[in-house]
Amino acid sequence: MMNSRAVTNGRSTWAGAIVLLAIAGALAFGGWRIFENQRNSGCAACGRAVDGHSLTIATVDGEEQRFCCPACALSVERQSGSKVRILSLSNHSGGGSIDPSEAFVVVGSTVNHCLLTKPLVGSQKSLSQLEYDRCSPSSMAFADQKAAQAFAAEFGGKVAAGSGLSAVMLAH
Repeated sequence: MMNSRAVTNGRSTWAGAIVLLAIAGALAFGGWRIFENQRNSGCAACGRAVDGHSLTIATVDGEEQRFCCPACALSVERQSGSKVRILSLSNHSGGGSIDPSEAFVVVGSTVNHCLLTKPLVGSQKSLSQLEYDRCSPSSMAFADQKAAQAFAAEFGGKVAAGSGLSAVMLAH
């Protein structure tokens, strides 16, 4: 005859193991969700937050990725040699996405949603000049040429056809 205490201990052990597995599974799932949200929320190149006014979707060697701006996406091509193809640009003035071949892009304006707003401090605790930022020059896409020209008149920069964005960014 089996001892009732042994049966109770066996059931407790199984119940404890099941509870521990459920907790471990929940923690693993939560960690995976956090990782995925962070991976999808930041720029694939620089990790900065992606502003809705400059979101750029591009493929890098065939893999679709999110970038904070066209300059950042194209810097990947210049720095790594990977083939980058911009698929869509955010319409700065009206929201939504634009096919690059139909966009008008203002390059080099004083508006840049990506740049850091905090001053840079060097190792000697003195202010440092920013020599390079992969998100420069700024580039804002517009669905309407008149809106792009009005933006450039107010904030500077040159208006270019979206289809020639890569060449314009390299020349700037």
